[in-house]
Amino acid sequence: MQTITNVFITNLAVSDIMVNFTSLWLTPTYTSIGHWIFGGGLCHGLPLFQGTSIFISTWTLTAIAIDRYIVIVHNSSNININDRMSMRSCLSFIVLIWLCSLLLVTPYAINMKLNYISEPCDFLICSEDWSNSEFRSIFGIVVMILQFILPFVLIAISYTKIWLFLNSRQSMTERKSDIKRKKRLLRMLIVMVVIFAICWFPFNLLNCLRDLKLDNFMRGYFSFVFLSVHLMSMTATAWNPILYAFMNETFREEFAKVVPCIFARRPGSGPIRVITERTARITNPFRRANRTKAPEEQPVTVISESQSQAAAEPQRSIVYLDEPENGSSCQTLLL
Repeated sequence: MQTITNVFITNLAVSDIMVNFTSLWLTPTYTSIGHWIFGGGLCHGLPLFQGTSIFISTWTLTAIAIDRYIVIVHNSSNININDRMSMRSCLSFIVLIWLCSLLLVTPYAINMKLNYISEPCDFLICSEDWSNSEFRSIFGIVVMILQFILPFVLIAISYTKIWLFLNSRQSMTERKSDIKRKKRLLRMLIVMVVIFAICWFPFNLLNCLRDLKLDNFMRGYFSFVFLSVHLMSMTATAWNPILYAFMNETFREEFAKVVPCIFARRPGSGPIRVITERTARITNPFRRANRTKAPEEQPVTVISESQSQAAAEPQRSIVYLDEPENGSSCQTLLL
């Protein structure tokens, strides 16, 4: 599974886990109760972890889109296959993403302040305290460009070019299965771009309005709006594993090899072979060679699921699933 795409997917998973441990529950909790209860250290640490994980997530999605564009368009156009980044370049790019993300959100952590409020009751508030409000507004716009606008443009361009390239390669002799697979891929590219925009645009727009002090019209219900768009952006951590991992055929195949019991076929999902003690010598079911082909001198009967249940009742038998063509192991069941 050590491919460029899977390394990026792993990095995406790490960043999404960070989001779930920080932004997903800390920000809604603070917004709901209205005061800070997590201590001074976390007041400075929350924007650091939260912002870093969000930057890593969006730029990893961008890297995946660019890598797919290079692999599909460039390599299919007879351009040198070495144009795809090497594993060392991939890891270096991931380290660069982490360092740049950490650097970009450090000003937020530095300018956070824990304020004590005595009236109407004693409580603490963790909020930003910038000495230069104009710099704060400019910095907020820069963050929006780097966290949403630029990644969205690069992702949209990459997938659009893939779309155009695949459409341009249609031929009259193309099989129906290939056409169906291509259409499914094209729909998936659209879904990826749309979900990225839906998840992150409202959140970045609201932050931009707040940075520019244009949010006065929603003062009465700002907390509700902020909580809504925040939770909407957090749903990206639920979509990412589906879109970029489990809908990746290669990733599914490799994952099935790592965790075979999850993807093993259940009894009755296909033909089964029954070998009884009266007609065959019971061999080790975990040996691939013995399960691939029965001994020639021992009769083997292949029957349907309903027939196997009736045939197996009078005698003790071993039932196991036919081995797939790729040679992967199957479950062994004792009757």
